[in-house]
Amino acid sequence: MFSHWLVDDEDPVSRAAAVGLLTMRPAAPNSAFLAALRVPQPTARKNAAWALGRRGNVAAELPLPLLKDNDNSVPMEALLAISRCPGSISAASIEPFLADKNPLVRGAAAPALARHQPEIAAKLVRQALEREEAVVAKEYALFVDQRAPRLSQAEIDVTVGHYRAP
Repeated sequence: MFSHWLVDDEDPVSRAAAVGLLTMRPAAPNSAFLAALRVPQPTARKNAAWALGRRGNVAAELPLPLLKDNDNSVPMEALLAISRCPGSISAASIEPFLADKNPLVRGAAAPALARHQPEIAAKLVRQALEREEAVVAKEYALFVDQRAPRLSQAEIDVTVGHYRAP
């Protein structure tokens, strides 16, 4: 019923279809989402990965090809799906995303690594957080000693960007 809307170019339509397929009774088969992982529309790939992750009943290896996607939202949802699905994903598949330019992708990589390689994650996630903290501390060290610093619009945009999805 909602499958054709899952592959819509508009993200709100595609997400609503994924929610509909996920919550309908009787439950939609996983095949509805698996097919959408391979379509050209990034919205469909992202939302199909999200839905499969919410179900958590498919092998974590299924969303792995999405990690190479050019649309930042797709690897992020794929990593979140991997963090919720059973399987054994190597640390080498996830570790590079701890240094991704997108903070949301970096954040999604941490639970994926923790789910599949907890011993390695304990070390790598701590190191990634320390790097993040060092970068932020360096960027804002100039403002620490000032009272009521005046930020430029560019500096405000960087800060606000850390809290917004791409």
